[in-house]
Amino acid sequence: MVTGFVVVTVKDGWVHKDLNMNVLGEVELQYPPPTTVSSSSWKSQPPKKPEHRELSNMNDAPPVERQQEQPQRSKAVPGPPQKFAILDTNVLVKPAGRFMTGVYEMPFKFLLLGVGGAALLETYRGHFIHVTYQLSIEIERSVFQRTLETTMEFVVRFPPTTNSSISNPTENLSNDPNATSNNLDSSEPCSIQLTQDSCITIPTSFETTFSPRDNDLLMQVNGRLDRSSYSLGRPITGALTIHECSVPIRNIYIRLKRIETMEFPHLWKKDILLSSQPKIQENRRISTPPTAMSQVCHQELADGDPPRHMAIPISMCLPELLVCPTTTTSAFCVEYQVEIAIRLEDGRIVKEFYPIHLFR
Repeated sequence: MVTGFVVVTVKDGWVHKDLNMNVLGEVELQYPPPTTVSSSSWKSQPPKKPEHRELSNMNDAPPVERQQEQPQRSKAVPGPPQKFAILDTNVLVKPAGRFMTGVYEMPFKFLLLGVGGAALLETYRGHFIHVTYQLSIEIERSVFQRTLETTMEFVVRFPPTTNSSISNPTENLSNDPNATSNNLDSSEPCSIQLTQDSCITIPTSFETTFSPRDNDLLMQVNGRLDRSSYSLGRPITGALTIHECSVPIRNIYIRLKRIETMEFPHLWKKDILLSSQPKIQENRRISTPPTAMSQVCHQELADGDPPRHMAIPISMCLPELLVCPTTTTSAFCVEYQVEIAIRLEDGRIVKEFYPIHLFR
């Protein structure tokens, strides 16, 4: 139940029609740009050799041939956004009448019921996925007076005891169908291990005179995340220990990554957009759905080369407005990963990714 007041300040009295409030909840999916930006390849041709001939006058001069210009590659442009309504309610705040001079406070209340009985989603603002709720009020006055209107966005959060396959996908974490948030909170720890065989990258912008071939990297880093699933109101905690590293360490940091996966537009159906049933893999899918990974938050764990065999604590708070519970619907899904990265003095970055589940 959502309750509140509509405040109207009237300077001079005027007549108005029905004062209605429209409550709208939308899911906006913005397709990521394609990786291939041009469909046709351009083949360069060798320049033609100039022809030498005697010219009797200037009128016999051959026309100037312009060099063939290389076509510009088209820029990667995101696809058109797809919007779907999951909440659409109209509330009558005050019937038609007349306002006299003064300040009026009119109460209102309404229930959060999804379109067609579909389950609602929490407010979420991602990189390509947005779930927003807003209410708008419009007051139509007489012919010679302009219409008054205003819009306000509100945030939807589920109570901690909510147990559904959308806001709290316990089916992916436990075989018990009656699993609750207490079972998620007591999940098993996630072990961390970084070695010389982990993913190693070298930033192109890092200037260094060190060649990786001159020195072989030996690394042994162990640690843990206290849980494999975290409540949105608690920080991500754990510890990290450097046992061996043959190259001095520049810094150590942790990042929270979100993975947004969207289905194809020709597979979307409004009647199954927000089904409460688990996601069904259809046989008509012909390729992998587009997936986008973006960074949510970043925190540095160590600056400089830390001592060996010393536990480095991990504690990173989650931003309230940038994350939502791990979500799976028929149109998209939002998942999370924790990235542990170690930047060495020679420019190399050793990192590993560990999936986690978020719940409320």
